[in-house]
Amino acid sequence: MSPSRLTLIFSFLAMVGVQPVPGRSALQIKNDNAQSVLYIEALNEKGEIVDHGTGFIVSHDGYVITTYHLAANGNTFNARVGARGGERYTLHKRGFDVQANTAILQLSEATSCWHAVTISPDHPKEHENLTALGFPGADGLAIANITLSDTSDLEETFYRSTGLFQESDSGGPVFDDEGKVVAFVGAETLAGAKVDDLVSLAPALSLLAKRGMGTTNDQSRCDQDTALAPVVPKPERNLAHEILNSMIEAVVHGQVVLGKKTCEALHLD
Repeated sequence: MSPSRLTLIFSFLAMVGVQPVPGRSALQIKNDNAQSVLYIEALNEKGEIVDHGTGFIVSHDGYVITTYHLAANGNTFNARVGARGGERYTLHKRGFDVQANTAILQLSEATSCWHAVTISPDHPKEHENLTALGFPGADGLAIANITLSDTSDLEETFYRSTGLFQESDSGGPVFDDEGKVVAFVGAETLAGAKVDDLVSLAPALSLLAKRGMGTTNDQSRCDQDTALAPVVPKPERNLAHEILNSMIEAVVHGQVVLGKKTCEALHLD
């Protein structure tokens, strides 16, 4: 199609109020998904923190994807949602794939609807700019910019990429410019992988499928559940009746003595 025809098409779309949908910025992706990203602490049998990293919620019933090397280091796990501080939640192991450095955990606390990321049905594209979320160093939830270097290097369990990661980024979700997760951080333990390569979602999705666990791409269900929650209206207050009833009760108990005219006005004997 010629440039002139494209110009005409976009001009027409602008006239009728239709604009091309831009990709989501890294900040928008962070804001949209902060409630789906977990700071995870691995604890030993004494309750001491022995490791920490990132994970992300993939279903409304609280299933979480993270790295196997984090899950292998702990007897129990604590998680905080979207921050290093705040309320702690408990995680339990549900499955793992050692070769793919992939683990499935689940939040044990019952809730009507955990916020979940949206999983992309597609592989990331060659030279695509991606956004990772994690908890590097002592920071809160932070953004890391990544570029998929070359799809010709695509491996079964990891993707070649370039990025700047720190230890606690490991397990963090990686988003495309539509805000959908295409991989996660943590390929450094895989044979042949480099520290900045990404773990494919395929092994994690396979673990979920084998155990009858599913991911969700419909956050609106949570929003709809909340919107449809029954609301019991409060009865309207009638202050005049309340005052009158209080006065009558006070008179009955001898706490207030009313004059003759007041009694006649209130139809009291």
